[in-house]
Amino acid sequence: MAIEVLSPSTHLKDLREKFDLYQRMGVREYWIIDPAVEWINRFVLCQDGRYGEPELREPIFKKGPIVSEVLKGFQIESTEIFAAE
Repeated sequence: MAIEVLSPSTHLKDLREKFDLYQRMGVREYWIIDPAVEWINRFVLCQDGRYGEPELREPIFKKGPIVSEVLKGFQIESTEIFAAE
């Protein structure tokens, strides 16, 4: 499993190059977190070796836990990731 937190200086690289790299290397689950717009995309590797459609989580619109398919028992509320201090 890989979790990527985007930063303004590297977000294009993360969204393109790293996505392709993780897919080629067979990373079974890949989360992309964008703190600037507060969304999370969760990708799961399919039988064909490619990531399926992402589960998009926007804490304002969709509450509830994001559950990992790879790390059994791991889950987190998206609102916890973006909670104000």
